[in-house]
Amino acid sequence: MNITYAGGLQKALVAHLGADKVVLMKNWKKKYTGEWLGAKKKPVALVLHHTAGAATTSTNPNHVGNKKGANDGVIRFVQTHYPVPAANFTLDRDGTVYVHAAYPIWHAGRGEFKNMRRIVTGKQIGRASCRERV
Repeated sequence: MNITYAGGLQKALVAHLGADKVVLMKNWKKKYTGEWLGAKKKPVALVLHHTAGAATTSTNPNHVGNKKGANDGVIRFVQTHYPVPAANFTLDRDGTVYVHAAYPIWHAGRGEFKNMRRIVTGKQIGRASCRERV
């Protein structure tokens, strides 16, 4: 059986987090900017950044600011504000992962991290993963 990158990603996320903690957004399998680059056609790093969402100082998981959907506004913005999602993933306060795009989406221009060149390329804002360019 030949499993696609997107199918493997979905399977791995559900296996590690549980089906209730993975939300696959509309068009999450769409190849907005093409395939991952490099011989293996897979990402080589994950870039994380904080985007302000629900504000709470509570560590109580039952607090409204720590429940699923607390970052609904951020999740909707990432998915719909631009023609291409603004991030591959969004993490909600309760640990739910929203998968916006399995394949590369573009960020706000060229960049590099250590010896990885051009890990950030393109036009959109909010990139959460890297394309391999070696």
